[in-house]
Amino acid sequence: MKIGALSDMHGLLPKVAPCELLFICGDTIPMNCEPNIEGSLGWLERYFIPWIEEIPVDQVYLIAGNHDMVFERSEHRAIDTLSVCDKVHYLNCELEYYISNDGLMYKIYGSPYCKVYGNWSFMIDDDAIYERMSNMPEDIDFLLTHDSPYGISDICRNNGVHIGNKAIREIILEKKPKYNFHGHLHSSNHEMELLGDTKVYGVSILDESYKREYSVLYLNID
Repeated sequence: MKIGALSDMHGLLPKVAPCELLFICGDTIPMNCEPNIEGSLGWLERYFIPWIEEIPVDQVYLIAGNHDMVFERSEHRAIDTLSVCDKVHYLNCELEYYISNDGLMYKIYGSPYCKVYGNWSFMIDDDAIYERMSNMPEDIDFLLTHDSPYGISDICRNNGVHIGNKAIREIILEKKPKYNFHGHLHSSNHEMELLGDTKVYGVSILDESYKREYSVLYLNID
């Protein structure tokens, strides 16, 4: 099964190669309309949904990020807007099962929550993040988070300091998902790193200046 993963689009809707699943790990809404709920809903309806419908992908799994204010302040309306497209699935500390074209079942879990560092959406303390994600079952296949796990894929370019999320790290070490895709830190390592047995990938496509620098990640899953 071929999958794709990306994050931190901030309104950019890139070309996507044919794949069975696409994972979007937050910060989808354009920055120029993110505080405007009506503007954000209109963008989802007029631009995001048509893009989803056009890309050669069977199913899309989406979580929010700290810049996706519409999903925190008006989640029901945002979900209703997305619901017109059958192939997009929004996850907020929720599990979904996917049956592949080969008849194999995969478990997908997504969480938007980040550690607190400013007045943004979905930012709560470590204990609250751990509590909200504690419903994730063990040994899932794909974990989508906006924040990165602490100590892995969480050093921004020219920084040298680990700035990831300790609660997400703890959850991963306990629950042992096969893959973790995250965004949030635009210029952290985009190569695969291991946290225990979990393969962790940063999949932001923009750099710290919000310019396109990275490609969509594609993997063939055996």
